[in-house]
Amino acid sequence: MMLCNEVGRSHNIRAEYFAVDLSQPDAPQRLFEETRKRELEIDLLINNAGFGSMGDFAKLDLDRELNMIDLNIRSLVELTYRFLQPMRERKSGAIMNVASTAGFSRCRSWLRTRRRKRLCSRSRKLCGKRIGLTELK
Repeated sequence: MMLCNEVGRSHNIRAEYFAVDLSQPDAPQRLFEETRKRELEIDLLINNAGFGSMGDFAKLDLDRELNMIDLNIRSLVELTYRFLQPMRERKSGAIMNVASTAGFSRCRSWLRTRRRKRLCSRSRKLCGKRIGLTELK
């Protein structure tokens, strides 16, 4: 909340926050619906949520690994899809997918979700000519 207030003051903009766990299956839809309810027009969507894991895959906690996939891939795809629709209708907007530099390392099981995020960012055809889709490394 403090960051939201600081951004709003320092840039003279309307900044709002909505706390949501994006690894939960209904979270992207709830976030999108909340922006509609608040009548917010999203000009820039930054997909920056994510985490990784390391170690012997067979010894990692399966629920945590599946949670990582839900957060790193599923929520990114759903948020991009939901917010892209109104951007295309307005013929303006931008989507930025923030990926870890670990996604550029040699492939290990814990890096695969980062690589999927990069792959999603490279699918520029889905956006159209006036919608920006950028991957920030």
